Amino acid sequence: AISLDPKSFYLKKELFYFYLKTRKFAQAERIAKKLYEAHPNDKELNLWLAKLYLLIGRTKKAIAILEDYLEKYPSDREALTLLISVYMEEKEWDSALLKL
Repeated sequence: AISLDPKSFYLKKELFYFYLKTRKFAQAERIAKKLYEAHPNDKELNLWLAKLYLLIGRTKKAIAILEDYLEKYPSDREALTLLISVYMEEKEWDSALLKL
């Protein structure tokens, strides 16, 4: 399907989810980076990309994505909750408290 419409955001996002679910993290990251560059404000993509980075141990990258997203959308509770939980897991108590 993606070969029929290689520019489809929806199809690329579905391919990203497929790679993520099948634990093909390198392929998922490759697609997610391209999607993120083209659609940096997509809420779902931001959250899933941050989760991918957490899964592969790139915590600082996940934090950067969440921080950037929350600068634009400070009232997004899901992203805020995820960021606070990451800070707490990393024992960055002051950073977590600042977000409350």
